[in-house]
Amino acid sequence: MRGVLLGAGVVFGGILYAAATASGTTAVTPAPTSSAATAAYRYPLAGTSTYFVMTDRYANGSTANDNGGLGSNLNVSGFDPTSSAYFHGGDLKGLTGACTSGNGLARIKALGFTSIWITPPFGQNTVQGGSAAYHGYWINKFDQIDPHWGTMQDFANFTLCAKKLGIKVIIDVVVNHTGDVIQYGGLGGNSFVTTPYKDANGNVFDPATYATVGSTTFPDLNANSFPKVAYIPPSLANAKSPAWLNDVTNYHNRGDINWNACNGGTCFTWGDFFGLDDLFTEKYTVMKGLADVYGSWAQNYPIAGFRIDTAPYVDYNFFKRWLPIVQADAALGGTNNPAGTKNFTAFGEDYTVDMYNLASQLRNRGLPSVLDFSFQDHALNYVAGIKSARSMWSLFNADDLYTTATTNAYSLQTFLGNHDMGRIGCLLQQDGFNGKALLQRDLFAHSLLMLLRGNPVVYYGDEVGMTGGGSGDGCGDKGARQDMFQTKVVGWQSETRIGGSPIGLHTAFQVTATNPIAKLITSFNAFRAKYPAFKTGAQITRLQSNGVFAVSRIDAKARVEYVAAFNNGSSAKVNIPTSTPGTKWVQLTRSDRAVTSKDVATTDSKGLLKGVTVPSVGWVVFKATKSFPAATPKVTSLTIQPDPANPGSGLYAAQANVVGTDPSTVTFLTQVVGTNTWTLAGVDDAAPYRIYLDPASYPQGAQVAVQALVRSSSGKVTRSPVQITSFQ
Repeated sequence: MRGVLLGAGVVFGGILYAAATASGTTAVTPAPTSSAATAAYRYPLAGTSTYFVMTDRYANGSTANDNGGLGSNLNVSGFDPTSSAYFHGGDLKGLTGACTSGNGLARIKALGFTSIWITPPFGQNTVQGGSAAYHGYWINKFDQIDPHWGTMQDFANFTLCAKKLGIKVIIDVVVNHTGDVIQYGGLGGNSFVTTPYKDANGNVFDPATYATVGSTTFPDLNANSFPKVAYIPPSLANAKSPAWLNDVTNYHNRGDINWNACNGGTCFTWGDFFGLDDLFTEKYTVMKGLADVYGSWAQNYPIAGFRIDTAPYVDYNFFKRWLPIVQADAALGGTNNPAGTKNFTAFGEDYTVDMYNLASQLRNRGLPSVLDFSFQDHALNYVAGIKSARSMWSLFNADDLYTTATTNAYSLQTFLGNHDMGRIGCLLQQDGFNGKALLQRDLFAHSLLMLLRGNPVVYYGDEVGMTGGGSGDGCGDKGARQDMFQTKVVGWQSETRIGGSPIGLHTAFQVTATNPIAKLITSFNAFRAKYPAFKTGAQITRLQSNGVFAVSRIDAKARVEYVAAFNNGSSAKVNIPTSTPGTKWVQLTRSDRAVTSKDVATTDSKGLLKGVTVPSVGWVVFKATKSFPAATPKVTSLTIQPDPANPGSGLYAAQANVVGTDPSTVTFLTQVVGTNTWTLAGVDDAAPYRIYLDPASYPQGAQVAVQALVRSSSGKVTRSPVQITSFQ
């Protein structure tokens, strides 16, 4: 496809007032300059620092609920603290602690975290497939707290304590599937079947045609509507709640996803995720049922948002339909949350490093944010020395893919490892690092996490050097889900602890104060609180040279620039471009030693920060002592072309070419020619000033006017010429 720029119209004062077309002249009134006052979007959770914890493995506040009230048979209760595959006894009481003291939320607060994400607390399908639901992702009782983790009151106490401490609560939820209860009769077992769906009258239909925003209808279904004969064993007829979950016609009933043959599309959407019962989310009653049950939690408890498991596996429009209902319920308020939650939000899990796929979740599918698996991949390879600084440059150069009127890359949740792929320490061990070198690389990784754009998520136990693999399960999954309290899993007692000795029969709480990783994370959380540019400030890539990667972080309110430089190789001396010329800069922190009053640098008349020594496998951070000089922005052109980095994406890159180094903000507006209405397409506050336009967002064959309004850091505004394009 090519973007066709129509012939230039009348230009006055640098503004194109009309564009010639084959049939005459199309008048386009320029966008109002007041539009340039629009600030770059920031997500409700932007600036948070999140502690992600698996409730079952944190602290055992009450041994009375260890068996979940299901007796001593581990195949029924799921409780076996000696096995990495079963419940260990951690619960909401343990996670809450004494609230203002002890090892619960007070400890997490003391580490500097402003948000906590917990694994799903809801009622589980306790044991299936030789493992237990200690992780929380096999939900059967969507309206209840699982008794292994406590009571509804325990959950209320947890959320209310977090609110008291100023910690935002994020609850992990699942909307794609339930626990494995449904069985299949007939031939083929659990193998995936592609036979089309039929309504109760035997007519073939496509569920996607009914799963659109605003649609409330869906064909009537019966037992013959599905590719497989699905049934619920009589003993489990009422295993799930709310009650509508016990109706087999509310599931896709096609068999398991075939991971070797599925290339996307409906096989992921319709198939059972490793045997878990896949919900028929295209049905309005299913979508609404999930919205109502989760909306009730958001309404009645002070929860800031949801983390959404297996997000890509629901139908394409699900989040556009579901999330607004949940948000409306949250805003109403209720028991334990009388004022409501006005900015309730969510972020999804899309387990891919492909930035286009991740961005699509925000651009096209209605999610406000996702976990940034691409950051994790690039950061790990850079930290391990497998890739150069250019890898980090390529990561952030794609950030404009996420920019729309209500999303951008500052919405992303960044992380180094997790409960599925494994901990950062174990991943670095796999790359050959051990001992002091392993500690140095781990600290270096956390510097990237805490100082670069995005909202850092630290996986519980990383702060005390947990690695994984000691249980015989490798780095990921079960091996990365250790106990913070005294563990009875023998392998975990002797596995490597970065920055300390194997834990033995001690608890992780006993070593928090002495572990260098915990100290670093605490100091970085305090650093971010003191210098908010590192929480929500614009990030501008300044340098990528061999092992050195440097960025500016911008405090737009104070008009002050910071520079953070990282180095995955030997100590290097570099010159770093900035937007603050002729200024003294002071060092705020560095990795190799304490900062002294002599640690200063100066920018020349062109803004070049000269002679900066970046420590080996380390970092250094500078702050300018003067604000930006006043600047009058000048935009030389606005170009629109098919995405040059990935022509197959179908997107068009619109880039405003702005003269100078001032950290300006560029507002992009579009207008379907003939409507006379300008619509905000997105705001970019870091060069290169660019957004991506999707032709599918505009009427087919329409002419689209685009204009960029540039606002300098000192508030002066100019406009680009209007460009009119058609997408062909």
